[in-house]
Amino acid sequence: MIGKLTLLESRGHDAHRNQAVEAALFDTVGEDEFVLYLWANDNAVFIGRHQNAYLECDIPRLEADGGKLARRFTGGGAVYHDIGNVNYSFIAPLKFYDEQRQFGFVIDALQGLGINALKTGRNDMTVEGRKFSGNAFFRNATSGLHHGTILIKSDYAKIGKYLTASKVKLQSKNIASVPQRIINLSEINPRITKADVFDSLVKTVQKELGVTPVEITEDDLDQGVLRERLAFCTDKSRIYGTDTYYDARLEHRFDWGTADIRLKLERNKIVKAVIYSDALDTALATLKEAALVGADINDVMNVLT
Repeated sequence: MIGKLTLLESRGHDAHRNQAVEAALFDTVGEDEFVLYLWANDNAVFIGRHQNAYLECDIPRLEADGGKLARRFTGGGAVYHDIGNVNYSFIAPLKFYDEQRQFGFVIDALQGLGINALKTGRNDMTVEGRKFSGNAFFRNATSGLHHGTILIKSDYAKIGKYLTASKVKLQSKNIASVPQRIINLSEINPRITKADVFDSLVKTVQKELGVTPVEITEDDLDQGVLRERLAFCTDKSRIYGTDTYYDARLEHRFDWGTADIRLKLERNKIVKAVIYSDALDTALATLKEAALVGADINDVMNVLT
C-alpha cells in the first residue's frame, strides 16, 4: 500500500535543473512512496537517450536563440519544450509502478477540463486524431519513471524551426512535417492553463491513490544527490555525443523504433556498430549494436528485425 504521495512542482523553467530534480527524485524515492513531479521548461529541446543530437535538432539555431539542448535518460524521440508545454513525472517503486494506470491519471484529469484524450500506441496521447502528449519510461532494479509532455499553447513555429525529425519516421506515419502531427489543447479549450492542468492532475492522482499529497520543494531534496545529477545533466559530452564515422549507413523504421545505423567494416564483416534510435526500450540499441558486431553486412536486416 502506498504510504506517501509526494508532490513537487518546479517554480523554475531551466531545462537542465528541472531534469536534475527529476533524477534526484528518482534516486531517492522511498519504498512506500509515489512521487508526482510537475515542471515546465523554457526554450529547450530534449532528445532521447540513444538519439543523434546533430540529426534531431538544429543546434546552432537553437543556441543562437538562447535555447538549451538536453538529453533524457529515457528513450523515445526529440521534443521541443517551452512554457506552453508542461511536463509530469510519475516515480515509484516497481510494486506501485503501473504505466496504464498512470496514463489513466492524465486522461481522467483532462476529461475534467473538457478534453477527451485517448492513449494511442504505447507512448502517445491524442485528441481529435492529433498528438498532444508523448511519454517515455525508465526502470532500474527497484524503481520506475514515467514522464510525459502536454502541449497547452506551445509555439508551433519554434517546434518546426528547431526539430529536424527523421524523414524515415515521418514517411512511415505518412506525415509531411512535425507541426502537422501535433495539437495544442488550447485549440480544444481556449481557456485551459498550466495551473488548470496541474491542479486537475494532482486531484486525480490523490483521488485514485487515496493518499493526501505532501508538497515539498527543491530545498527538501538531498542536495548532494541534486548536485551530482545536475553535473550529469549538464555534461556536454553526454548531451551532444558524436556524429559517428561510418563505412556503411542504414536508416529504417523497425517495429521497435526508427534507427540510424552506422557500421564500420573490414571487408564485409561488421567490426563496429553504432545505432541512434528513438526506441523506448533504453537497452535495445546497445543490445542490437552488440549483435551486429561480427555479422556479415548482408545480414544486417536479419539481425535487427
